[in-house]
This record gives sequence, structure tokens and C-alpha cells, in this order.
Amino acid sequence: MTDAVGLLRERDDERCVIETRRGLVTISLADVHLAKEVPPPPIRRG
Repeated sequence: MTDAVGLLRERDDERCVIETRRGLVTISLADVHLAKEVPPPPIRRG
């Protein structure tokens, strides 16, 4: 198994597309074991 952390850009009955730091990743929903919402990183103070 592996992680795909990013923004959910598309989803249909068979697959989802995640925008990661390295680009778009298409994942079959049959391969998804767990999904959760992750909050955005905190804002850095200068």
C-alpha cells in the first residue's frame, strides 16, 4: 500500500483523481482502503 496526499479533483464510480505535490494521481476506488480529510498546513509566521 501507499499514500496519496493532496486535493481531491475528480471522483466517479470507478476512480478518483488526487492532485499531489508531484502531479495528478488516478486511483481505482477498488484500491482505496481508507480516506480522510486532512486540514491545510498552519500559516507560517515571519
